[in-house]
Amino acid sequence: MLTYYDTTALAETRVIATLMQDKDFARRMAAGMEAAYYKGQKQEVPVFLAPGEDTATVMMSLFEEKVAINLAAFYALECGTSYFVQKNHTTPSNVLTSILNDSLPEADKRIFERFANATWKAGQAFRDLNRIERENFIPFNLLSEEEKEKDWNQIKWAASLVLPKIKGLK
Repeated sequence: MLTYYDTTALAETRVIATLMQDKDFARRMAAGMEAAYYKGQKQEVPVFLAPGEDTATVMMSLFEEKVAINLAAFYALECGTSYFVQKNHTTPSNVLTSILNDSLPEADKRIFERFANATWKAGQAFRDLNRIERENFIPFNLLSEEEKEKDWNQIKWAASLVLPKIKGLK
């Protein structure tokens, strides 16, 4: 049986999911975030989009696009590792080793997966704003275990590449 907390949290999470897939909300959010950035820098806030910029295209090579869209797990690994190094007073190599030998506590694994999912989401609009309307562009708590496992596999791959570089320092 679901508690009040469970049903309320689920209902509120579904509202967030709807907002995440709303292009107009994304535009308003992005404009506000950009303004907040400039205000935080004590700079004049520029116009979010100048006339004609809403249809301008930025070109990049296929190589640049493939690299950019496939680095989310590496950035997630960096965020999670940095967090756990500070929280647990440990070293990056210890965190990476625990990822690779599957000794990371489940709750800690979920934090890495959340970072991976968030960094993936951040890049989707760069590919095509319509991607925010996809079925898997939803809050982490609503993702299937299969989607979460995809993120975990990428985090482990990233850890397998980073750990030998760190160990080379010793």
